Amino acid sequence: MGRKEISRLTLDKPVSFDDGPKIKELIFHEINAGDMGDMPLPMLPKSYLFLAAASTGHPKALIDKLSPFDAMMTIAEVETFFEPGQATGST
Repeated sequence: MGRKEISRLTLDKPVSFDDGPKIKELIFHEINAGDMGDMPLPMLPKSYLFLAAASTGHPKALIDKLSPFDAMMTIAEVETFFEPGQATGST
């Protein structure tokens, strides 16, 4: 079973990898602790882009080709992965 889709981001400037088709949208899926294993620390922009690659299933080399604007929008999206959810037992 695949991971649950959590959000989508339409890129301002589509990118391609190895002259493949243009990627116009990033589709983010849930991540797990295993995705964080080789993540650069402390949390810097490259850490968030590392998680974006894990979440979208695209190679880091493609994520590295994002425009500065699209990279910042991607980082903002990944930051939401760390927002607290509803506490256990709360209503």
